[in-house]
Order: sequence, then structure tokens, then C-alpha cells
Amino acid sequence: MSAPAPVDRLPAPQRSGVGEPASDSRPLAPRLLALGLALIALLGIASSITPSLRERNDVLGSLVPGEIRTVAAGATLAISIALLIVAGGLLRRRHRSWQAAVVMVAAVAVLHVVKGLDLEEASASLLLLAGLVIWRRDFDVEGDPETPATFRRHAAWALAGLLVLGFLLIEGQSLLEGDLLPPVQATVELLHNTFGLGPERLEGRGSTAVSRAILLYTLVAAGWLLFLWLKPRRQYVRQHARDRADARRIVLETGTDTLDYFALRRDKDYFFTHERDAFIAYRVSGGVALISGDPVGRVSACPELLRSFVAFGHRHGWRIAAIGVGPDFVPTYEAAGLRTVYIGDEAVVDPREFTLEGRAIRKVRQSVHRLHKAGYTVQVLRRDEVTPELLAGLLRVSQLWLGGQPERGFSMAMDDLWASEHGSALFAIALAADGRPHGFIHFVPVPQARSLSLSAMRRLPDTPNGLMEFLLCETFAWGREHGIERVSLNFNAFGELLRADEEELPAWERGLKSALTRADRYFQVERLLGFNRKFFPHWEPRHAAFERRRDLPLAALVLLTAESLVAFPQALRRLWRRLLPAVQ
Repeated sequence: MSAPAPVDRLPAPQRSGVGEPASDSRPLAPRLLALGLALIALLGIASSITPSLRERNDVLGSLVPGEIRTVAAGATLAISIALLIVAGGLLRRRHRSWQAAVVMVAAVAVLHVVKGLDLEEASASLLLLAGLVIWRRDFDVEGDPETPATFRRHAAWALAGLLVLGFLLIEGQSLLEGDLLPPVQATVELLHNTFGLGPERLEGRGSTAVSRAILLYTLVAAGWLLFLWLKPRRQYVRQHARDRADARRIVLETGTDTLDYFALRRDKDYFFTHERDAFIAYRVSGGVALISGDPVGRVSACPELLRSFVAFGHRHGWRIAAIGVGPDFVPTYEAAGLRTVYIGDEAVVDPREFTLEGRAIRKVRQSVHRLHKAGYTVQVLRRDEVTPELLAGLLRVSQLWLGGQPERGFSMAMDDLWASEHGSALFAIALAADGRPHGFIHFVPVPQARSLSLSAMRRLPDTPNGLMEFLLCETFAWGREHGIERVSLNFNAFGELLRADEEELPAWERGLKSALTRADRYFQVERLLGFNRKFFPHWEPRHAAFERRRDLPLAALVLLTAESLVAFPQALRRLWRRLLPAVQ
């Protein structure tokens, strides 16, 4: 891999092409400097809360007023705590974190001298500062280009808020105790309280509360501005017409995996080979580049494509993770430096083998007979065969089922069931005796494998039990007549564990199985497994991939959020988007 470009010349993200050749080697300096910064921070915290040596205090007493030394001790504590946050970004080679570290380490070195003539701590800080300057080119991960303007705007609002709040509190307290303070004296009082020196001219029982409120506002505003400055580059999903057309062409010409068609969702970005004969579909959230399924396209190009994507993500400071990795691609992901872990199974039915005969499947057979007797019939139509009137009925079913919630899913669901561009998608529609649709199942094609992949199941709330089983059985019959060899049903998280005999499991796996069973009311893991088992499917394993063990909690949270298995309130989602990337 060629040497990293200086941060002021770092190229913009190349969503449509392969970046530099991948390399597993990473500079050692950022890790050492991040460790050093954390140690300097802990040293600063300890130094600020312990008394200085008496001999040094005697020397300082004649040079620096006591109030200034008090401010310096408080500032050392606050900056040292902030340095612990900055150390995380330094480890990720973020240039903005390097800038913040240089400024704050230099400030801490001076403050150590001012607060207690702590020359040892100041020397250690200066030594670290020299290392930051020497290895500055290793910190080449650029930040969000929108941050400087946002930072200036928020800094102006924070200063305005400090002035308004400070003068209101100070003059209000002075008015309660007698007369208003003159503007000059009020300004001095505000500065005094901003730096934590406490009331100077204010009197009365409320003066201490006023001082603490101003100091608290200052600390919160400073922390917020630090978060803004450290925020990494955001990745916006912008599918250009050429990219989408090429992705669609590759899926239709080479798609053999049951998840390939889901790469055509509009909430995913694309990363292509130079020849544009293979691509990766992904989305960036919370500083994690989450790959959806396996690379799609020419198989021989996929290993280099994946390595190049990992290098591309590292240049932008992203963690790399993947969901829905098929067993054939596990070695490819591991060769690119990612760890893989089993997360569940895909239930796949062969319509040619499926039958309603036999005692084991009698409950499904009874559901099918009951729906037939109730006058239900099934139509299996391509999207481009659905009439406008029938489409309106399907939309009504979907809207009632969703109840105002948006479409969900990421790696195994479509974001738009109705788009005309997905004309080859399949609807299995349950029609009541009056000819109106009461439910449907949506499938996407697997273009080069004579297969279907389930995308969504919807029904009216008052439909008879067993409607979905009825629809699937009729779809299997249709597929048998039309040469369909595989129908992929739902994904079952931890299916191997849930299907296992509990007596044969070790203690920790029994505990995990019990926890999953208890969580079924929220995630429907066990109920979905029970539904799929009715059709005696083949179980095909799926994996997740991630880089380092310490990345797993964040990658798992991003994965669950993308799949809508964890849904946060809107206010928390806004905080997630704003705050979480800043602490990567």
C-alpha cells in the first residue's frame, strides 16, 4: 500500500471504485501515543486532586496568585478527563483527535507548572507532545468536512448562551440583595464564575448556586464542543444512477445467493471493483461500515474487492463488520483480516420435495384445508402483473399491518415492495371469497439460481389463523410447477442452539438458550423458529464478521439497529447519530 496522503490532501470517499491495495499493517505510533495520552490523562487527574509539595507552593506563592493556581488545578482536572476521550480517537488515527490532543497536552503542560510547579508531569506532557508532532502524519483519518462550520456556529451559540445566562443570573441575584451590579463588575463576576473561582462581589444565599450554575454550563458547553470537533466523517447514502444501474446489472447477471437481490435497497452504498464486475453493498452507522451479505459479482474478484474495502474503511476511520455472510465466503472474510461468528440459520425449502402428506405436517395441512373451506384462494403474480386495483388492495393490507411504522430490515428485506423496477419480484396473494386481498407474501428472485427469497409477510388483523402457512404451501406448489428449486424463508438467529437438546448443552449454552427464550416476547426468535420448522426446511448457516473483539459490542448494536431488532425512540436515535461517532 502506498504511503497515506497527508490529511489536507486525503481524497474524498470513492464509493464507486477500489481504493489502495489492502494491507494488514498499521502504524504502531498511534497505539503507543494513545496509550501515552491515557497515562498523561490519569497522571493529570491524580495530580489535580492531590496537594502540591510545600516547598514548591512557597516558591509559587510569590509568583502566582492563589486564585490562578486554583483555576489551573480545576482546568487540569477537566482537560485530563477530556484527554481520556481524545485517546480513543487517537487510537483510530483521527486527525481531529490529534489536533485536540496537541492543544490540550500543551495546555496541560503549562497548567502543571502554574498549579503546583509540577515539573515531572509537565516534562512527561512535553515528551508526549514531541511524539505527537514527530508522528503527526500517521494521523491521516479525516473528519467530517461539515464539522468546522458546525463547530463555529455552535461555539458562537454557546458563548451567547453563557453571556445571556450569566448576566441574567448575576444581575438577578444582585437585584435580590440590593442594587444591580454595573456592567463592568458584572462582566468580572461572570469571568470569575466561568473559571470556577466562585462568587466575588455577589452576596447572599443564592450566590453559590449562581456560581455553580455558570460553571456547570461552561463545562457542559465545552464538552459538547469537544464532541462536535471529534465527530468523524459521516457517510451519506447517495446512489448515483450509474452505480445503481451497474449494481442491478451485476445482481441480475451473477446473483446466486438468496441475499444478493437485497443489495438493491436504496439505503445502501456501493463499492465496486475497477472493472465494475463485482461490488459490496454497505451502510455506515455509528462509525461502523456494515456490509450486507457477501460481495456480489465475479467470484475471483471478490477477495481483492473485500481487502480493498477494508483498506478504504480504515482510511476513513470506520470499523468494518458484516451480516449475513454465507459459509462459502467465511474464508474470504477471514483472509481480509475479519473474524467470523455463527449467528443463525436461513430456512430453505425445496418445493420439489415439499409435501403435505404425513402425520408430522398435519397441522399445516389442517390450516390449508381450513382456509380452502373458508373460500380463500391464492394468486401468485410477478410485480409487473399486478393490476392497479389489486395493488391498491395490497397497499391497504400493508398499511394496516405496519400501523404507521416504516418498512424494516436491512440484509434480508426490501425497502420498497411496490417499485416497478422490481418487476420480477413475486407476490403470493391470499384472496377472500369476495375477491379482495387479505394477506400476501413478497419474494425477490435469485436471478441465476431458480430460487426465491422471502422479503415480507403481511395480513389483515382479522384473518383466520394459518393464513401464512396456507400462502407458503400454495407458493411451494406454484414453484414446483414453474421450476423453482429453492425458497428461502426467514432467518433464525441462533437456530442451531435453539434446536439443540438442552440436556446435551454445556451450562453456559443452556443459560444463553434460556435467555433467548425469555427474550422471545421482544424479538420473536423462538416463535419464528417454530414457524419455519413446520415446513421441515434445510438449515443453511449465516455468519457475522467483525475486526476485533473490542469492536463486537458496537458492531452488534449497529447490526441490530439496522435490522430493526432494536428500535430506539426518535430522540435517542438523534443522540445516537450525533454523539456516538464522536467517541469512536
